[in-house]
Amino acid sequence: MLTICLIVIFHFSLPANARVHHSHRKLVVLELSLNKGIAGQNFPKELTKKNNASAIANCATIHYDEVVGSFKSALAELKEDPDTANYDAKVAGDGAVSCQQALDDAHIVNPDINALNNQISLLNHISFLATNHL
Repeated sequence: MLTICLIVIFHFSLPANARVHHSHRKLVVLELSLNKGIAGQNFPKELTKKNNASAIANCATIHYDEVVGSFKSALAELKEDPDTANYDAKVAGDGAVSCQQALDDAHIVNPDINALNNQISLLNHISFLATNHL
């Protein structure tokens, strides 16, 4: 997570006259978020091999499909329809919230998935801000 923060800080702290275009900054944030979402989706998939609880399986499939799909959509829409990209970036974190709620409802405590959901929520907010303000 430290790497994510450092990359984001670097890209947002560049001077206004730096040669990094604003759309490139948005692209970097969304690509970073998408990659973390894909990696995050793979973690619960692996976990289901040891613990096939339906809540964990739903995190790996339904909920993180939403995360990955929304970040992909935001990337695809970034140039053509920035408002839609911003909306997709905003809702990308809903899957992580749903995953956490499913785990809580099933009384499953997994600090690694909890941390993953928190990271995706943070990236969701950063992506929303990046697509909204840059």
